[in-house]
This record gives sequence, C-alpha cells and structure tokens, in this order.
Amino acid sequence: MSYEALVSMFVDRSHQNAPNQAMVMSRTVVDAKTGFLKAGGHVEALANFTIDSPVPFRMETVLGELNRLNAETGSQRRALRSRAISTASSAV
Repeated sequence: MSYEALVSMFVDRSHQNAPNQAMVMSRTVVDAKTGFLKAGGHVEALANFTIDSPVPFRMETVLGELNRLNAETGSQRRALRSRAISTASSAV
C-alpha cells in the first residue's frame, strides 16, 4: 500500500492537524519498514528505500505507535489543562 493510500485511510485531510498527523504517520511507517529491513539483515536496502518502497511492515506496529503517541499527547494536554485550572484557581 502506498503512503498516499495509508494517509487517505488514516488522516482526515480536512482537520487542522492533518499535516502533523501525516508527518507522524510517515515517520512511523518508515520506522516500521526500517525495523523490518534491519531484522532481516537487508543493510544494502536501508540506504536506498523510500516510504513507498515495497518493504513489508507490521501494521500492528504502526497502529501501536500511533496509539501510544495519541495517549501521550492526551496525557500532556490533560496535565497542561490541570495546571492552567490550578493556576487560575489560585489566582482568584
């Protein structure tokens, strides 16, 4: 599956964060493909592959990383919101 096909399946291009989501998707897919090539000892292919190179990868790995990043971002947002509320409450 091409990178464009993956992005069209997982990223809502009308969303304001679509470019960031596409960038994270790209990095995660490249990391998964790199992992496959390293594990298989395909060192020569590492220097020349692109995101659209026909290198297999586990979609579970990509989805797991995306879920991890999403949870991390959500935790950071909640912590920031909590600090903001605490600061605002103490100022009153």
